[in-house]
Amino acid sequence: MLTKEGVLALQKVKERILSEPDLFDMSEWGYGGDGCNTPCCIAGWLVIDKLGMDEFAKRLETVKFNIQHEATILLGYDPNSEKGLRTVFKLFGACSWPSDIHHQYVSACSDLGRAEAASKAIDWFIKKNYKEEIVDAESTSS
Repeated sequence: MLTKEGVLALQKVKERILSEPDLFDMSEWGYGGDGCNTPCCIAGWLVIDKLGMDEFAKRLETVKFNIQHEATILLGYDPNSEKGLRTVFKLFGACSWPSDIHHQYVSACSDLGRAEAASKAIDWFIKKNYKEEIVDAESTSS
């Protein structure tokens, strides 16, 4: 289940891709040497924001580092669960976004247009998957 921490992390990614749309691309991710000048996907930015660029770059050098696996955990899902992976792929795979958002992404003529579509996809994913815990006021008062 999408956690509150996952929502906050996604909101941070959304702010990043809207402020630096030239560093966002759902078809590529990576580390561009001295600082990141390579486009990153939503999963990549989730992991970079959590680990920092230096640690991210170190982990990219390891064979066992899997960005989708790490990002799935950051959102609160079990990366070993088929249901969890199916759920996060709806965000990590642009082809799985709602058709209107996907169309906006693929037909965008600019980095900002693609970032705006991804921002809508993040909002859609949060709305669909985040259920705030409702605390009964009577049960908490004593």
